[in-house]
Parts: sequence; structure tokens; C-alpha cells
Amino acid sequence: MNNIKQSSISEVIAIPEYLITGKQSDIIQAISDHDELTRLLPLIGNIAIIEYDGKDVIGSLEIARYFNEHDIDPLVIDRIILLGKKSREVMANKKILSTHFPVAEISVVNKRWQDIDPRELKITNTLVFHTGYSAGISDTLFDQETGNGEAFVNFVNKTRTAYYACILTNSDDSIFATHFTCRVNLRLKEFALETDSKSEAKTNFCRDKHDFITNCIETLVEKDAFFQCIEETDHGCEECNQCGNYNVAKHCPFAQRKVAEFYRKGKFVPQDDRIAHQWELMAARQGYKPACIQVADDLMEGYGCTQDIEAAL
Repeated sequence: MNNIKQSSISEVIAIPEYLITGKQSDIIQAISDHDELTRLLPLIGNIAIIEYDGKDVIGSLEIARYFNEHDIDPLVIDRIILLGKKSREVMANKKILSTHFPVAEISVVNKRWQDIDPRELKITNTLVFHTGYSAGISDTLFDQETGNGEAFVNFVNKTRTAYYACILTNSDDSIFATHFTCRVNLRLKEFALETDSKSEAKTNFCRDKHDFITNCIETLVEKDAFFQCIEETDHGCEECNQCGNYNVAKHCPFAQRKVAEFYRKGKFVPQDDRIAHQWELMAARQGYKPACIQVADDLMEGYGCTQDIEAAL
């Protein structure tokens, strides 16, 4: 895939300087900060992008840049939908995007996103990126706890088919700074307004435990760190909301994954993908999302288990 050409893009759409300097942008950082999303992207095809303002396709361009930097084939993008009225800017952006996503079906809806019945788009893609750099979709509007942004929530709910990632803007008080947020759902759960948006945040107890385990690994000799992780697996936090359940034993899935890492890398213990996979399974069976993704990776590559690509996907 060709690198983004600064001159041709900047002539058509106004791009903040930090997006064309060659440095890692806030959008790419927002994607990179989601472990699940970065693990999933190289594994799937059939991806769509919805641009909520066809006059400003920074989101798509940065996704192209992310793909280029991480050796992901742009052919996995099947569709790009530009929402908004047709104009010279929109059609020029369509042409630019076709150079970065050569096989994607790029269409212009010729309506504002607020005026579209999302079901008319007939999106059947596995993963859908919702991007809205200047379409008035902010992190504040995407607040499920207060019910703000109901129209946008419903739009996403009716267009996704499996997974979605929403790249949104959230400007602070300074007129010179814009920060990007990336909301991701990769587990086929309902995208409901009544869901508490804060429910995924770690509790103080859970955060302290994670910090303690991480500190042990970083500061202790490998033998002591390993046995400390083994010890911590038996001390689950009853108020933890990072996994679906702790079963009866209430084991800590974070600590279980750290033990798996020792075996995966052969630190102190002999390197053994099979044992590492079993520890990942114990965490995954509790609904711990990072472990679920790792188990899928193991199945995809046959690490420590029988390769089963269908089961992995």
C-alpha cells in the first residue's frame, strides 16, 4: 500500500499538522492502546469504514496508515461509506481513498448521517469502523450512562454485524488540542444504552493487585516472581468486573495470564506453549477478554494446542 501523500491530501481536506508529520498520531495511538483490537485486526478480513462526514476522511486515512505500519493488507477493507451531501470535497476524498483501499467499494450516501436509516446501508461486514472527526460525534455524545448520543448509539447498533470500533473526537478546553477516543466492542454483546459505561473500569482493589503483580515481575528475580504470580492466582477480587465470573474458587485471571507468560517465554520455567495455553484457558473460561483473545491466537497458529482456524475466528 502506498504511503499517504501529504501534498495531495492536505490540498483537499484540512488536516491537523500532527497527522502529516510522520509521527504517531492520536488516532493510531487510540487504536494501538486497545490490545483486543490490535490482536484482531491482522486476523480478519471483511472490514467496513463509515465516515460520518465525507468532507473529512482523516479516520480512514489514519486507518490506512496504521495498516501500512503494521503490514496489514488494505484489501481487507471491503466497503467505505461516506455520509453527507455530495460535493467536490467529498468526491475528491473518494478518489483519494480509492488509492489507499484499491478494492474497496466506496460510496457516497448524499445524506447527513442523522437523516439516514442505518439499515438501508445493509452492512454485513465482520468489523465496522465508525469514524467522525468533524461530524459532531464526540466522546461526550457517546455517553451511555446519561443516555446522551442516543441517535448515534442506535445508528451503531443497527449497522454493526459482529464487531465495531468507534473513533471519536473529544476536545479539551484548549482550541489547539484534539484528543481521540476509541470505543471498541469485540465480543458480540448488545450495545445497550442502559449499560453503565464505567463498568469496565478496574476497581481500586483490582488496579492495586495488577500493579503489585507487575511490580513483582519487574523487581524480583525470575524464580521469586514466578512463585509470587502462582500465589496470586488464588486470590481473586470478589468485586472485580474485569471478567464474567470467578466461578467458585475466584482465581485471578490477570495473575493466571502472567503465569502463562512465564511458560510462553521460558522465564525461570522451561518454555512450553502447551502449559501456557492451559493457563490462558483458565483465565478465558472466566470471561477475561485478553485471555480470550490469546486463546484465539493460540488456536489460529497452533501454539500449545491443535490448530483450528475456524474455532479461532
